[in-house]
Amino acid sequence: MRQPLIINVSQQMSWARRCLTWTATAALWIVWLLLWGPIWEQMHGIIEQGQHLRPMLHMMQNMSPVSLSHAFFALVGTASTLLLWTFLPGRVRTYHHGVEILSEYARYFHLAEQDIAAARQAQIVVVHHDDDGHITQLQVRD
Repeated sequence: MRQPLIINVSQQMSWARRCLTWTATAALWIVWLLLWGPIWEQMHGIIEQGQHLRPMLHMMQNMSPVSLSHAFFALVGTASTLLLWTFLPGRVRTYHHGVEILSEYARYFHLAEQDIAAARQAQIVVVHHDDDGHITQLQVRD
């Protein structure tokens, strides 16, 4: 069965947190719609007058301090910047961990290979250290 792409963990949250997230989402949608209010009012007035194209363009030019050409260039510039950003190389690791063999771990930590193998398989392991912080013993607990 395929897992859905949208992660829905609302059933794992408490009812108070779920209610808070739903309320916050609804409030943000209401604020977003209210921000569009002046534009919808202007468009409604233009449509009622029966003149469509020229008044709408004039209204859009005068609605904000940024002209339509500046808004268009900002939109294209932002999109192209984000597109170019995807081509940037990712973070380069400055080190490389090779695959360590169990005998190398045992030699490095001065422990028996059997203790390390048992500790890897166990769910609970107590690690004993000396005063300098070096591992002295691995104790497996079931």
